[in-house]
Amino acid sequence: MFKITGLNHVGIAVLNLDEAAQTFNSKFSLHVSHRIESKSLGLALGLVETGNCVLELMEPLDPAGTVAKFLERQKKNTMHHLAFAVDTDLQAVAKDLAQLNVEMIYPEARTGVLGHPVNFCHPKFTSNILIELCDVDFETRAGKKES
Repeated sequence: MFKITGLNHVGIAVLNLDEAAQTFNSKFSLHVSHRIESKSLGLALGLVETGNCVLELMEPLDPAGTVAKFLERQKKNTMHHLAFAVDTDLQAVAKDLAQLNVEMIYPEARTGVLGHPVNFCHPKFTSNILIELCDVDFETRAGKKES
């Protein structure tokens, strides 16, 4: 059975990335360290490093995208998902979770914005909480990087 090795990031859906970034900066002295525009995901992302976890601020660029639809229902900035790092490859994790009747959203892991494999547990199997699983050590396991 796989293990969660830590909280990788918290995804926060925001109506306006610049306004959210300014709030974190002015109220908490937290700064957006990286801005990424992902046309494939239809998102503008701002990464806020807190020391032990990253906040992933997500502003939709595509009005038909899943985060845009989520914000349309919520009508406010709100937590979107929790992302956990795991200790093994996501194919093995998916098999373990299938034995627990947890379905993944994607049939195969996808490459996330930061370059490592990710997949999501369907929220209907996780108390309506969207959980992303991140294989942040995939290069080490594949022999591409020294540990």
